[in-house]
Amino acid sequence: TFNIGSGPDNSVLAITIQDDGKILIGGGFQTFNGFSTKRIVRLNSDGSVDQQFNLLSGSFSSFNSSGSVRSISIQSDGQIIIGGDFTTVNGYNNLARLDNYGSLDFNYLPTINWGLITAIQAINGRVRSTKIANDGSLFIGGEFTSYYTTSVNRVAHINLDGSLDAGFNAGNTSTTYIWSGSGIQQQPFIMDIELQNDGKLVVGGKFNLFNGSARNNIIRLNNNGSIDQSFVGSGTNNGFALINDIVIQNNGKILLGGDFTSYNSNSCSRIARLNTDGSYDALFSPFIAPTANNQINTISIQSNGNIIIGGTFTQYTPAPSGGTASKIAKLTGDCVSPPAPSGDSIQSFCASAMLSDLIVNGINIQWYSDSQGGNSIDLNTPLVDGNTYYASQTETCESTTRLQVSVTIDQPITPTFNQINAICSGNTLSPFPTNSLNNISGTWSPAINNTATTTYTFTPNTGQCANTQTMSITVNPLPIVSLAAFNSVCDTAGIINLTGGNPAGGNYSGTSVSNNTFNTSIGLGSYPISYSYTNNSGCSSNSLNNLTVIDCNNVGLSEEKTAKFLLYPNPTNDNLKLESSNNLLGKEYKILDHSGRIIVKGKIIALTQKIELTNISAGFYLFQIENESTSSIKFVKL
Repeated sequence: TFNIGSGPDNSVLAITIQDDGKILIGGGFQTFNGFSTKRIVRLNSDGSVDQQFNLLSGSFSSFNSSGSVRSISIQSDGQIIIGGDFTTVNGYNNLARLDNYGSLDFNYLPTINWGLITAIQAINGRVRSTKIANDGSLFIGGEFTSYYTTSVNRVAHINLDGSLDAGFNAGNTSTTYIWSGSGIQQQPFIMDIELQNDGKLVVGGKFNLFNGSARNNIIRLNNNGSIDQSFVGSGTNNGFALINDIVIQNNGKILLGGDFTSYNSNSCSRIARLNTDGSYDALFSPFIAPTANNQINTISIQSNGNIIIGGTFTQYTPAPSGGTASKIAKLTGDCVSPPAPSGDSIQSFCASAMLSDLIVNGINIQWYSDSQGGNSIDLNTPLVDGNTYYASQTETCESTTRLQVSVTIDQPITPTFNQINAICSGNTLSPFPTNSLNNISGTWSPAINNTATTTYTFTPNTGQCANTQTMSITVNPLPIVSLAAFNSVCDTAGIINLTGGNPAGGNYSGTSVSNNTFNTSIGLGSYPISYSYTNNSGCSSNSLNNLTVIDCNNVGLSEEKTAKFLLYPNPTNDNLKLESSNNLLGKEYKILDHSGRIIVKGKIIALTQKIELTNISAGFYLFQIENESTSSIKFVKL
């Protein structure tokens, strides 16, 4: 799926991958898959040319045909530093900075104005290595001896604005040279610079003196450019045995690749590893000296510690099957074992806990039944009370020691609560306690319901060895209570018994009520009477009706004497009897309420007849006969 088509038309000397996965490639090519690129191109992740990175329009249109891009570094802001042996990039030589679209940053390096021509000639020789420091500044190495008009010793520190860091001084270039065996002077150069975490620089290339000190092709500088005298040894076998690439492992040890055949008098052909002080690390291939039959040009370290080498070699030893390796090989790398994981040595859990519940801090944790050796245990394995388990962690390799964890399995606690008493429907039910009597915290569900009997569940909070608990709270129903309408009573009735409440056995209350009786002496009016009843569960309800006290004076006989008929009983509960003379037969009678509204109408059909009043409410009424205006009787319906 990575398709570059015909690819570059010449050598590839530098590859750098951007954070977005796009790939910057530099070298001596002028086209890439038919696309004119001028020594640098950016590919999409599928290998196609990213044509947004356009070097033909603008800054790189005059990139000289004989130059090459040999190093590419990307700043944290995405800008791109390139180094090489190009003699002009729109006036820039050997070092330039581009933006994310390939346009030249004209503000990076200062210009020199020579009359009518403005030239930007910062560096007088090839730049082979560019390394960006944590602060964004730049270290460069190569074959140059000056930066503008300032002498530099093939290595320099460039500030963020492109100016030279005058505080970094790697010495006098005149003392940096190589004498061949025939006495012919050759120019030295720097191939690679690698930055350590402490800010020091490991510098490799082709030289036998550095600032007056005898060093064969490798040296370590302090962050001010001075020689780090704690870096021991004389280096590779001679000044011609160059070092092409330097890589620092996570443990601080230093890998070298190049064209040398020994280091500090130890046989090692084209590859070696140094301890942090520069001494030869004999533990790298301890039984037989590592040997490649030709140059190693580049080294990379995988995340698991294995080492990838590339170059012009066709064999590598020690290796199986004769060591055939066509220009690229993978070497098994060692690593510094990390410490054992950290965590509590005694851990307690509830029943049903599994190995995955053990809590430790580390990377790629594995569990074992023994302190050494054995096979790892599946994380779904149930924990056993009293057992001991051992944890290791793996970074690039496994820890040599293991964390010992003893396990205790606790039986879960059952939360206890005081039982909440039954309530009557509608009464307030207070929130449940969220902490049990034996100090287990948790939550209740469902929501409180004060209208129906409900079972609630208490669920302990996570991390507590506790069971769930339930509590059922009874909600008793209220009794259904009714009170029949009261008949009106005369103010002269005195004390009367109150009736009509259902179910029987309740109590009446209200104004002028005592012991379920009502005293009419309170006077005329309508009085609210309440009937309440409590059932066997202690739940109560009530019903309310008004009792009317009426004036029964001047009602009955006095009017009956002047009337031509007799009406009784008066007061009455449900019916009246009417006695009349023959001359009233066939006449109409009517009953009127206190407002004069006709309530009942009928005819006199017998000398004695009954008039039903069951549908009339209690009150004060007037009985009249047609055309007998002087014959009317007031009566009371109770």
